[in-house]
Amino acid sequence: MKNYEPIIKAITTIENNLTENIELKKIAYEAGYSLYHFHRVFKSIVKDNLKDYIRKRRITEASKSLIFTQDSIIDIALKYQYETRESFSRSFKQTYGTNPSDVRKKNEYYGLREKLSHDELLARCKELEMGLNPKIIHLPKLYFKGQKITVKADGSNLKDIPLFWTRWRKENSHPNPVGICLFSDNITFDYMIAYETDINHLTEDCIKVEESDYALFRVEGQVIEQVQKTWDSIYSTWLNQSGYKHRGNLDIEKYYYDEDKPYVELLVPIIK
Repeated sequence: MKNYEPIIKAITTIENNLTENIELKKIAYEAGYSLYHFHRVFKSIVKDNLKDYIRKRRITEASKSLIFTQDSIIDIALKYQYETRESFSRSFKQTYGTNPSDVRKKNEYYGLREKLSHDELLARCKELEMGLNPKIIHLPKLYFKGQKITVKADGSNLKDIPLFWTRWRKENSHPNPVGICLFSDNITFDYMIAYETDINHLTEDCIKVEESDYALFRVEGQVIEQVQKTWDSIYSTWLNQSGYKHRGNLDIEKYYYDEDKPYVELLVPIIK
């Protein structure tokens, strides 16, 4: 399974560098993805975003060191990339509800996130094979106008974007808003909530979406929950098995709230 191989490569890279500085962008690049796209693939399979997985693995290995070595707490903290003993103790207590020194005294090991085996990763990939069957369509050049926020492609975007939608709905009444991810090669990217306009009403804050083929996925039911699950499956499974490649410009979410049954269309720009 092609979607399984980049995750194995990323996990291996992380495990080999738990005691070194890890660049999230470099892990994604070596796996063959942009950071934004790789976060979707990684989280859908591993169930933690990339940043949280690294944090949990480090603090798990640090807790083993507290029990199974005589290394000082400050040495363990520095080894696993904490700048001070205080920052390590604070993170440890937030995670486990107790201090590193208490764990050492009690000699009780606290496992949080062990390394995922290849077999477990493969099983999780198979679970995501949902039999997605999108409609392939062609759209002309489009223009959109709306509001943008800048978010980090480190997993926090999965929280910040829904919060942006909540604020936007309180202030706007447009019936069929559109969500657009404006990808970049950096750790940050822009997300826009917008509505379609035309070439005769363009302003400086408008964006242009180039003509393209798209894979259109329709999401119904519990929209908020299903949209995230569908995106996860698109990036972790469908794109790797469909024979199509992501065109690399913009993903679009079209929300339809003025119907009897609300639904969302997810549009992924593709090329053969």
